[in-house]
Amino acid sequence: MSQDNEMHAKIPSVTGIALILGSIIAITGFMLQQTLGLNPDDAATWLQSLGSNQDEATMGALLVTIGLLGWVVGVAGINSALQDTPGKVWASPGFLLICFAVISWAIIGQALVLTEIEYGAKLTGTAMDQQLVMAGGVAHSANVAITVLGSVSFGAGMILIGLALFHNHYSHEWLTYLAILVGLVAIIASLIIYPINAEISQLVTGFCFGGTVVWSVGMGIYRLR
Repeated sequence: MSQDNEMHAKIPSVTGIALILGSIIAITGFMLQQTLGLNPDDAATWLQSLGSNQDEATMGALLVTIGLLGWVVGVAGINSALQDTPGKVWASPGFLLICFAVISWAIIGQALVLTEIEYGAKLTGTAMDQQLVMAGGVAHSANVAITVLGSVSFGAGMILIGLALFHNHYSHEWLTYLAILVGLVAIIASLIIYPINAEISQLVTGFCFGGTVVWSVGMGIYRLR
């Protein structure tokens, strides 16, 4: 077998493993962050919670970053496989939108979380310093904004990936519909629910991420067969 053929044979395995492991690691980090009792509406409480649980918060941020970066490698494999199909019209822009979301969440967002942890740690060791609260609040507001923007981009990307899969025999039909559903829920949670109630939006987003894990594991197993 030539080197090119060997590489081509390995691509589905790499795609499948990246989708499965990446999504599981990312959701583990996300769940770890949620156990800290974070309230997106209350920056001061958020910062204090992060500062009081520095190890858990830092571990959560690292897991989210590692998992998402691994997961997007798997999505890249799907995009690559769809380039020889009519679905490439949807797959390419969908992949770019997902890449933007991953950069927003895994790099910018988690860097802001680490900044918030630093401010939170200072707050736990001193009286409620309003300057620290304001500085941490700026980082928190930026994190919320980038998270919402990333969620919208992710939702649009998943819808396009789902449409790309729709007319191709690349996956089971239910995985196609699940990708579109996850994308729609992500957009609704970010643009409609979040302005009304941030906590409910966070809960819906959690279920959305759970759906993404199911989709990723399903797609990963399909590629590993």
